[in-house]
Amino acid sequence: MKFSDDLFQLIISMSMNEKRYFKMFALQYYKGEENIPIKLYQAIIKQKKYNKSEIIKQFNNQLTPEKLSKAKNYLYNLILKSLRNYHSDSNPSVNMLLKNILINVEILYEKALFKQCIKLLKKAKKTAYQFDKDSHLLEIYKWEKKVFYSGVSMIKLGETLNEEALVLIKRNNIHEYDKLLEKFIKLTSGDGLVRSKNELEKMHNLIKHPLLNNEKHAYSFDAKLRFYNIYSLYFQAKGELLNSCKICKKWINLLESNTERINESPFKYITALDNYLLSLDKANGKDRYKFLYYVSKLKYFPNYFIKSKFNSISKRISAFIFIRYYCHLLAYFNYTGDFKKSTGLVPQIEADLNKYKNNLNRKQEFILYIYIASAYLAVNDFSNALNWIRLILSYNKIDMIHYIQTTARLLNLIIYYELGQNNATYYDSLENIVRSTYRVLYTKNKLYKIEDKVIKFFRLKIPKIFTKQDLIEALKELIKDIRETKNNHFEKNILVYFDFISWIECKIEDKPMKEVVKKKLNSNKN
Repeated sequence: MKFSDDLFQLIISMSMNEKRYFKMFALQYYKGEENIPIKLYQAIIKQKKYNKSEIIKQFNNQLTPEKLSKAKNYLYNLILKSLRNYHSDSNPSVNMLLKNILINVEILYEKALFKQCIKLLKKAKKTAYQFDKDSHLLEIYKWEKKVFYSGVSMIKLGETLNEEALVLIKRNNIHEYDKLLEKFIKLTSGDGLVRSKNELEKMHNLIKHPLLNNEKHAYSFDAKLRFYNIYSLYFQAKGELLNSCKICKKWINLLESNTERINESPFKYITALDNYLLSLDKANGKDRYKFLYYVSKLKYFPNYFIKSKFNSISKRISAFIFIRYYCHLLAYFNYTGDFKKSTGLVPQIEADLNKYKNNLNRKQEFILYIYIASAYLAVNDFSNALNWIRLILSYNKIDMIHYIQTTARLLNLIIYYELGQNNATYYDSLENIVRSTYRVLYTKNKLYKIEDKVIKFFRLKIPKIFTKQDLIEALKELIKDIRETKNNHFEKNILVYFDFISWIECKIEDKPMKEVVKKKLNSNKN
């Protein structure tokens, strides 16, 4: 990313209060006609996309490219400085509070005001212990040792060294859990999905690690959070969703037993809720009331926990809550056959997508698009379904997660087929779509058998079908093959985002997909 993009992204990420504070803050440095940073800031903030030439024009060509480069660099650092001051004064996190105390300790130390240093260090240590801020504790111990070696007997060096040793053990313990968690996330893409026996076998071997034998091996609050996260992913990968729900409840309860931790690190709690909902999403026979209760908790999370001086959440967290709330809600409505409820959410989703467009995780954004496209497909609104799928397929970066690309391309095949029933242009394009899908997905060599069978159906069967009866027979053969394959644990994963089986059944039975899904749901309850 170019530096110009960095500056532009930083400016558009600022809240109204942050922007207001920056203007007042910048006036301390420049006033009157010489206030180039403010003028540059005002020029950039009006742009929807960074335009260097337009900015130079606004300065009547008096700002050369070299001067503009220096001004942008200065403005970038000035904004960061103002944001540090703003959040330090108006909404300090525990990390900021401790950092400021330690800066003050350094100032007092240089002035040989050692007793005042000790007072601040005691205050900092109490807060750091309360929130498990180990890195700050090590910094506090460093200053305690410096004060001791300066000849102040009030510091008990033995106690400091013992405390430091315990914190180092805790930090190493957390580090080991971090390494294990990273391996599980890598195997599951963070969603509890594994594609092969080989990947599951790797997870079985990892779970045998001594640190994962018992949660008592997790020495600290944060280590326990990682322990629960690992087991949540493991149980999801095995398909043991009830066990995953149980471990996620422990995870949630641990955080709710210490709401100050949630206030300080909201994302930890949101992650626990999200994993619990993921387990419910994939479970057969969803508990409606439990699901709606916890998805509501996710949406209204700030109302429950963000209080006192920790009175706001970042755009990053707000964006994550938005995207995950709607992913879970759409998954639920699609699962229960309430596709109209899903499509009814789209106008609000579109408004919020525009609001959070610069703060969204691309992977989560694409999962949301798949759920929306699936809902439109189910209600036979194929044009809208295609519009949402194209948003994914137009993204040609190499970092697209495989299962997202696979699901999107298979949905694209189905949508083109459906549109082609009444539009020759789409039907004529289907052959090329099938060929490109086959080429792209088979080169990845990671297809589920269900995916393979769907592609072969469109590639080999559809060109030979000329009557409705031919189609029904071909679909019956396809659904028989898929049902045989579906019993394989790994094959169930492909049905998480779109119910291919119900789509085939609605074609065979000539019924709306809503009816097919609700009928199956009711039969599962009986």
